[in-house]
Amino acid sequence: TWRAFIEKMPYAGIDSWTKEIATGSKKLNINVTECNQIIKNLSLRKYEGKFKIQIIWQAEFLGKEGNRLLKLIEEPTPDTIIMLIADKQDLILNTISSRCQIIKVPPFEDQAVQQFLKEWAQTLKSSDEIIRLSAGNISLAMELSGDADKNWDSLLLELLRSAYTEKFTDIFNVVDILTEFGRDEVQAFCFYSIHFLREYVRYFYTESLEHCRLSNQEQQTAQRMVKTISADMAYEISQLMEKNMMHLQRNANAKIIWSASLMEISNVLKKKKIAMKIA
Repeated sequence: TWRAFIEKMPYAGIDSWTKEIATGSKKLNINVTECNQIIKNLSLRKYEGKFKIQIIWQAEFLGKEGNRLLKLIEEPTPDTIIMLIADKQDLILNTISSRCQIIKVPPFEDQAVQQFLKEWAQTLKSSDEIIRLSAGNISLAMELSGDADKNWDSLLLELLRSAYTEKFTDIFNVVDILTEFGRDEVQAFCFYSIHFLREYVRYFYTESLEHCRLSNQEQQTAQRMVKTISADMAYEISQLMEKNMMHLQRNANAKIIWSASLMEISNVLKKKKIAMKIA
């Protein structure tokens, strides 16, 4: 199943794989049985080629079971190559990563992502916004392509404006819009919000838009926000968006999550309003 999946989507990530095998809310892991099978496989004599090669995809899901492979990784059998592929190196046990040669694979250039979306995934929509948001991650670009026509920038601005003015009718209008979105759409909106706020913080501190991955319209929005939203506030709001993603992935009630989140954002922005009144 995995081989067929990876041939169809060579740059797919763990989220795409989770959807493919329909795990639902089950926690992913590489269990004891699979670790023992790896040890058994690499103890066999090779019959073709010079090397025995073991690829462990998403090695961070080994968890503590990775200790079972420690001796094998430290002293592999002759002519054996073990490749651990991971998105988050810090989740791999130090006892394992310290025994490995670390090779960091850099993100793709924007031009390469654009070329891929045109040639490999002809059915997907491509836009400058998707290429910026993906930041060299082709898997993410493919996921976001289904939402190419969404005006995430306008929605984020409306969310921030309603939270700042504290008009409950506007707040709950935004909540209703977000609640109607499917899981993938909400994920894409959260990704966009975090990306925009991160670039906004960069602009806030450097006072230059030269190195910010923002469109002309987003740059204008960022310039208008400077008087209202500080870098600390933007960071707090981006943290809330990350929490929302986590809760929604665990099937929490979307309406409750977004209602509470907008109230929290309103409290964050209220600090600025209070400071202005005092001044």
